Amino acid sequence: MSRRGIILQKNEPPQPLEDLLDGATRGNRTCVSKLIFALMHDMKQYTAELFKAVISSIRPDLHASIVEHMAAGKGLPPHLRFAKETCGMALTSVYMAPIGCRMKAEELEPTLDVLKMKLPVLLDWMLVDLGHRPGAIDTSEPVEPQEPSFIWISGALRGLMEMHPDIEASILANPIAIDIALVLWSTLDGEEKPLFLSHHRFQDKAGCAIIDVILKFARDGTRERPSLLIQRLFTTPTPCDKRAFVARLFARGCLLQAMAQGKQDSKNYHKLVASTDSIIQLTQYLLVEHPDLFRADIVNSSPVLLHTRTLSRLLLARVDDGLRQSYCERVLDLHIFVFSQWVLNGSGSLTWNLLDSFSQGEMIGSIAFLLKMRGRSPEIEAKLENLVDLVKTSLVFPKAVKMLHLLIFGNPEWGAPPARRGVKIPLVEARNEMLALCIDRKEAFKLVTRKVPFCDNISHRATAVPLNSKSCSKCQSVVYCSSTCQREDWIARHRDECRTSRQEYHDECQEERRYRQRLRARHLSVMMRELQESLKNRRGHAIASSSTAEPSIAIVDLRGYPVDMQTSTIRDFVAEFQPGVPKHLRKRFGDLVAAALEESRSDDSSSFRMVQAIVPYGLEAVYLTATVELTDSANPESKLKIVSSMMESRATAGRRERTPLGNAYSWVDGNYIAQTMTDWFSRT
Repeated sequence: MSRRGIILQKNEPPQPLEDLLDGATRGNRTCVSKLIFALMHDMKQYTAELFKAVISSIRPDLHASIVEHMAAGKGLPPHLRFAKETCGMALTSVYMAPIGCRMKAEELEPTLDVLKMKLPVLLDWMLVDLGHRPGAIDTSEPVEPQEPSFIWISGALRGLMEMHPDIEASILANPIAIDIALVLWSTLDGEEKPLFLSHHRFQDKAGCAIIDVILKFARDGTRERPSLLIQRLFTTPTPCDKRAFVARLFARGCLLQAMAQGKQDSKNYHKLVASTDSIIQLTQYLLVEHPDLFRADIVNSSPVLLHTRTLSRLLLARVDDGLRQSYCERVLDLHIFVFSQWVLNGSGSLTWNLLDSFSQGEMIGSIAFLLKMRGRSPEIEAKLENLVDLVKTSLVFPKAVKMLHLLIFGNPEWGAPPARRGVKIPLVEARNEMLALCIDRKEAFKLVTRKVPFCDNISHRATAVPLNSKSCSKCQSVVYCSSTCQREDWIARHRDECRTSRQEYHDECQEERRYRQRLRARHLSVMMRELQESLKNRRGHAIASSSTAEPSIAIVDLRGYPVDMQTSTIRDFVAEFQPGVPKHLRKRFGDLVAAALEESRSDDSSSFRMVQAIVPYGLEAVYLTATVELTDSANPESKLKIVSSMMESRATAGRRERTPLGNAYSWVDGNYIAQTMTDWFSRT
């Protein structure tokens, strides 16, 4: 600010400051608007003198007249309506005062002196500006947000309370301020878009100001002596009861979840994270400090699932890597906060909320994404290890992981009833991370390629892994790495099985239960990892044997958790398994066994020639049978690799004893796995 005047806009001559201050003190609307306009364009021009002049236009006598007309239900006459608009404009300076004092520290003390004298009047006018009168607020119905009043009033209250403890204490003890807070709260389920994303000129993180203000009012008390705001939720003059209060809390959370899905710049991303942090803190405070008053309503709103989903969306928001990494640690803190405080110390209902988040892949999807950030910094690494340990040691994890085991190994589209189709479970991430957590091998987390790295020609002997395999165009039941392998297999086997396999394919497509080759590739990968870890750690039945042992097969049953693994000689396996092989696939099965037992492999240093995985898939079990060999035949410690494989599906009626949850895909009135879980919990 210059000595001669104040600058309203760049490249314009300054306006006489003394005239504007004098006019604003007398309530001149033009002078007030010019001073506010100047501050909006350059906060460095702020002074306590300017602030005092602007709010001097807010007159108590006009307030009394306006409240009288509102009480009588009358419309405001022109002169009062004009005065109300002028005072509303002047109130904007209250939002700007904390910002100006942060920029110019020498103006803080004189500004506080002005506020101590004018605070009651300012609060009265804020309530009137929101359309209510003291002692007669009604927030039972959501108030339509009036932009930008709700933004700057919430930002102003938060800014004032942060200026000085005395100002904060005065506001928290003022009944009118509590009325303002409840009116602001009533906007939270009426927004189509967060107001802070609509108004970029409000730089002071105004978006989460409403939550922050409510949090301050709620915390101003103890369990024995609740704050004035908590008391107001249970008194008759305030129709905003505790149920509506909690409903609006989670309406805001759902809004943030929706906004976090879109592309955000750094400013909006910061506001989303900060607002989510405030919501979680407020929910936690109500749950811990006032359980008798709020626990039932909060539990019924599924807070764990809601906030876990919001945090997942924040992690997946389309922002640059540098920004995501900078906030990854904060989001990790929120994950740990939610999990440790709500789950480990929660009630049975909260445990069910967590199971919901597991069943939809939200919690594990978040952890899977966070694992990608490993190694970025020691802080992130330590927090991630802490979160993983919390998840693994929780009482609900063994139950949730058994339920997830079925969901992620099956077809998510067929598994869901028609009303729920389209809900995308992060299949690859959930499967990998679930196994890593279950088997205590976090370092084993790797994304499986989406390509199909195998060839169904049993005579295939290429040394390179085929990465561009394509399915048979007619039956889709076999894949080949090249036209050469396709011709060889057609002559030897597939010509006799293609017609029957084609009919099965059409039936599967019609019934929406098609088992895709990508799922087969993932399941083969899991099968080999299980076998390899068993050989490495010498656990279970799959223990490497000497070269003199009879050729063996490892049978990996993936239908339950923990994974069951058995071994058998190939001859015993064939005698038991071959009678159940469909007639059109018996030639392929016989050739597969013959390839495993051929004389040229008699010198193999490992006795394992075959491996079979049994995978749950809806109402069927898919049998994946493969021949394997060492990557280095001279080194018995080298890894096994798949040479060739085949698959077949069999109905599992009467064979569900291995499945922990029973038939996880039998739906009752579209109730998504709830009945199945209830039956299972009743048995455990």
